[in-house]
Amino acid sequence: MNLLVYDPETGGVLSMGVVAPECALPAEKLPAGSVYVDSFPTGKWSDWRYIDGAFVPAEGSDNA
Repeated sequence: MNLLVYDPETGGVLSMGVVAPECALPAEKLPAGSVYVDSFPTGKWSDWRYIDGAFVPAEGSDNA
């Protein structure tokens, strides 16, 4: 399972990682700013924001 931790106010990505399913919390018990995602975007974390359930390029990033 892919776990994303982000700042709920800015959408800034704080960390991304893989969690073993047997150790993972149910999605509804994750704290605010944490969500399971199908995959991570390529590139640097700072180039992305997580807004309204989707990754969007950050202003000034190579992806914008």
